[in-house]
Amino acid sequence: MTTIQVSVETLDDIDSLKSDWSALFARSNKAPFLNWNWINSYFHNLKDHRCLFLAARQGSELVGAGILVFVSVGLKKFAYLNRFGDELLDQPWIEYNDFLIQKEDERRIRLALIDYCVEHLNWHEFVVGASIKEALAPYQLFELEQKTNWYSHTYQTRLNEFLSGKDYLASLSRNTRYQINRSIREYEKYGPIRFNIAASVLEALAWFEEAAPHHIARWKNTDVGSGFTNPVFVSFHRRFIQQAFEVNELDFIKVTAGSKVISYLYNFKEKDTVYFYLSANVYDQSLAHTKPGLVSHYLAISHYIDEGKACYDFMGGESQYKRSLANQCSPILINNFKRRTLKAKFEEKLRFIKHQIKYKKRETETYLAERQLIITGGVLNPASKPQYNNALAVKLDVDSSGPLRELNRLTYQPGTATQAPDTNITFKSGHISGNTLWLTTETEILEVGVDSMTVKNCYSDKCFNDLHHVIEHNNSLFIADTGLDCVMQMSLKSKQLTPLPVVVNACTRQNLPEDLRAVPSTKPHLAHPNYCFTLGDEVWVTRCDYMDAVCVNNPQRRIFIGDGLVHDGVVKGKYIYFTTVNGRIKVFDKKTLQLCTDIDLAIVAPHWKGWFRGITPITSEQVLIAMSKPRASKRQLSGSQESTLLLVDIFSNEVLQHWNLGDLGFDAVFSVLEVPKA
Repeated sequence: MTTIQVSVETLDDIDSLKSDWSALFARSNKAPFLNWNWINSYFHNLKDHRCLFLAARQGSELVGAGILVFVSVGLKKFAYLNRFGDELLDQPWIEYNDFLIQKEDERRIRLALIDYCVEHLNWHEFVVGASIKEALAPYQLFELEQKTNWYSHTYQTRLNEFLSGKDYLASLSRNTRYQINRSIREYEKYGPIRFNIAASVLEALAWFEEAAPHHIARWKNTDVGSGFTNPVFVSFHRRFIQQAFEVNELDFIKVTAGSKVISYLYNFKEKDTVYFYLSANVYDQSLAHTKPGLVSHYLAISHYIDEGKACYDFMGGESQYKRSLANQCSPILINNFKRRTLKAKFEEKLRFIKHQIKYKKRETETYLAERQLIITGGVLNPASKPQYNNALAVKLDVDSSGPLRELNRLTYQPGTATQAPDTNITFKSGHISGNTLWLTTETEILEVGVDSMTVKNCYSDKCFNDLHHVIEHNNSLFIADTGLDCVMQMSLKSKQLTPLPVVVNACTRQNLPEDLRAVPSTKPHLAHPNYCFTLGDEVWVTRCDYMDAVCVNNPQRRIFIGDGLVHDGVVKGKYIYFTTVNGRIKVFDKKTLQLCTDIDLAIVAPHWKGWFRGITPITSEQVLIAMSKPRASKRQLSGSQESTLLLVDIFSNEVLQHWNLGDLGFDAVFSVLEVPKA
């Protein structure tokens, strides 16, 4: 394996990098804000700035690079990646920020660059962003304290599914379709609607100037402000448009109805993706019910579908029109990294104590009173295998006035004939239907009385392996049979089993034993389905490895969740509540299937570090979510943190209260189920 050598050199003239930077960009994943035209325009004037060119080389070939700008504030020194660290100079606003890295051996090169910055450069805080999580995650491998300074989401419309002729408009919610169609009818009173793309760099520059007053009118009285009032922003874009237009890296768009201007759009293009950068909508009081932005983006998306593009990326920022038009989203952040010191560790402990005091003060403000829960999970084996050797379900009372109060419990060991000796013994996720609690072990379905917490019936079959969840629906059980990458439907009357695939056109697994219960695992799984739920009369299932949920009868119907290994799909009221095991709570509207709320517990409550799984909504604002005890790994010991139940306010982004589940015997937690009141 070729050694990666990292070095830095003072950068006084950006033009000196053109050849090496452009060649490396051609071998990279081609993030739009790292191409030469952006970088050259952004760092056009390096006078009065301390800049370093960070270079990773294999032999003589440049394989990784970044531009670091150092800024001193008082006694502190900040290092910024590909930014100036100045509000006015950075108003052009870089997204998908990262080191420029060749695709081959990308992970190793990124780690080498980060390692050099940590070990050899002098800074107090290292600032990276706005970046997606994949670019930020490797910093966690170093002894750094992380703070998120800005957090939002990027929204995308994946266009591939519409390239075969599927109607994009028909895929939107009824309300969004109505808003678009009504606006189009109103605009057409002024003449035909035209979607115009600038034909020359002079026309693009002219439209850029035309857009300015409309953008200023919309943004001048907001916290964000309009870049058009900043000479640095304006001169940057004049340079960038002149350079990027000539190589077809941007579209400047003007949408009109007759002689009336509806909107201007400024989009970047890289490979098969279009990145929406800026719009200037023309608002008219006589057209109060029109939606110029919604119409313009709908027309743009339709145009790019016709062009064969794969994705329309709205990029960062929270707006209703993005949620209405997009079909997936993911977080984007600006993070500050500091070297961990004894003082930093002490401050983190103080924050934890402050949180605990705060939770006590908020107890009387919660809605949690007189609730009964059933929690399912397992107990770690003090010996080597299996990792968990006792299945556990506990029925308890919970309220905000005191500790959890156990009412009853079920501990369980499956029969030796039903699973391999090394197979984990746990209760995976459960489901309550009337007075019946349905539970899964890895190879069995148990029918349990809610009142008595005793087993009434047990079902097992040779096709059961790594079962994760079961629900009762329309006189059948729908079982997440993770080992077979399918949902298994079992008739409660005949006990007949029907496999329902969760991946379209997936090949049947070969060379599996006749009795899957005899093997601890069939991994690697293709989709890892793990939690079933219903929307109306449809059964859906989460697919952990795809980070989504799909309709079992039509896997092309999909909710993209993203941001981690997906678990849970709890439906209550108007919403679906998903979790990811790294601490995301994602709330979707069950009618539109659009994301409504996204909480990251790694940011809200960074002192809890475990595997998050098991959620039950208390109100539309508050949820209970469980965290399993961290397991020992090669990188870290499990520590003293126990499994925990958290009460989270998903709108104020606060953990209101927490309870230790280790006191009940839980190490792993799979589900938190509310017992319906009689």
